[in-house]
Amino acid sequence: MGWSSFRKTGLTYKDSRSAGGYTLVTPIGGDWVLLIDEMGRVVQRWEPAGVRPGYGFLLPGGHLLLRGQPEATADIRYGEPGGGPDVLMELDWEGRVLWRWEHSGFHHDMVRMPNGHTLVPVWEQCPAEIADRVKG
Repeated sequence: MGWSSFRKTGLTYKDSRSAGGYTLVTPIGGDWVLLIDEMGRVVQRWEPAGVRPGYGFLLPGGHLLLRGQPEATADIRYGEPGGGPDVLMELDWEGRVLWRWEHSGFHHDMVRMPNGHTLVPVWEQCPAEIADRVKG
């Protein structure tokens, strides 16, 4: 899904190309996350309090794994290494926060591991003794 000034607003749907199922819409800088069906109907809406959603993934069982920024720091630009605090949180179907983690160097991705742990890349300052040996 994307935006184009040359297309009408609304759902563009090609039955022959659809894989079926649902689509998770997480607009960067928005206030909500939507789960829509293949006809564009809203099935679920999450509005995490105090957090601007970045993007997320649905987990087995219907929970939402969501990356975002605390609203108090939402003016910090995305894409800056260690530019500001990012939040990783798991929300249940009713929007309750099951757990939350913040880190100022959180990069941009996350994955739930088979053992239930969550793996995320973070920016870290490279120690000088290592940086001096890196070519390039």
